[in-house]
Amino acid sequence: KHQTAPEGMPDIAFTTEGEADIHGWPRGYGPNDPEPSDGQHQLRMGYYAAVTFVDEQIGHVLDKLDAMGAANNTLVVLFGDHGWQLGEHGEWAKHTNFDLAARVPLMFRVPWKPTSIGKRTAGIAELVDVYPTLAELTGLSPPPDLDGNSLASYFDNPEQPSIKTAAFSQFPRCPKNLSRQWDENICLKVPRENFYSMGYSVRTADFRYTEWLKWNGTRLHGDWEQLIGAELYDHRGDDGRDFDAFENLNIADDKTFADTRKNLHSILVAQFGK
Repeated sequence: KHQTAPEGMPDIAFTTEGEADIHGWPRGYGPNDPEPSDGQHQLRMGYYAAVTFVDEQIGHVLDKLDAMGAANNTLVVLFGDHGWQLGEHGEWAKHTNFDLAARVPLMFRVPWKPTSIGKRTAGIAELVDVYPTLAELTGLSPPPDLDGNSLASYFDNPEQPSIKTAAFSQFPRCPKNLSRQWDENICLKVPRENFYSMGYSVRTADFRYTEWLKWNGTRLHGDWEQLIGAELYDHRGDDGRDFDAFENLNIADDKTFADTRKNLHSILVAQFGK
């Protein structure tokens, strides 16, 4: 339904360098000009084929655990290293800070925690939480300097309040033409000293907030005093099932949400430093 960029989105947040570019298909339609329908069909067909193939391979692994008699004492975790966009917001692939690119599937099978079997939790999690979670669930002692938090308590009580209040992501931008910051802006093979911008993003239960900062190539950090653009999206009521319903209106400049934006800015600064 929403095949163009979010209303009020800063240009730097968008990219035309998705799968269409990788495969040599026409691209560069821009934030408000979606891919032609035939190209969309091919992209989705390829995606569903890949998912089907991976699903079968996962089945083979689980079947092997059963055959070995190890299924009931083996912890299995399945996750992706990034999300994926299939035309929502006019975007394809993974090269953004939108929720669909930053959120990932995360599934555990812990046979000795029967309360968790077949259950979902609404708690916020990050991939840095996987290691400490695996360690606690298997009775190991993790190193003291790990990032992340153990999610093990969810397996006894999936309905418990969220352990974390926020999840974080970041993505750089290297536009070749500053008058078209949304086009040809992936930083692939660009030395980090030469990045143009960094997008720092925080996701809470109710909002996603992103600040695109001018990059300081000497300090290798975004400059909080040089804001290129900001995005604030309302996720209240989002249960993660409708990939098209949210992040279609940027409310960063809406005075109604001024306190929310100020609070989320403070959380970003606390996480990513000055």
